[in-house]
Amino acid sequence: MRVLAVEDDPALADLLRRRLWREGHVVDVAPDGAPRLERAESGYYDAVILDLMLPDIDGVMVAQRLRAEGIARPS
Repeated sequence: MRVLAVEDDPALADLLRRRLWREGHVVDVAPDGAPRLERAESGYYDAVILDLMLPDIDGVMVAQRLRAEGIARPS
């Protein structure tokens, strides 16, 4: 499974990436900014893990935008 982890804390992002990798998943990390939405919207990921408290937009808003655009990946 290919997973996008949107997390602005570098230590937590690395922990998520390593743990999911050990479980056999391919993980990309997007710390913040527009690239996270572009990546999530790309259709390339099977799942998206969203941090709720991102610096400029919260994870709930990101999930709502993805759902509004018809992107129905688990998040």
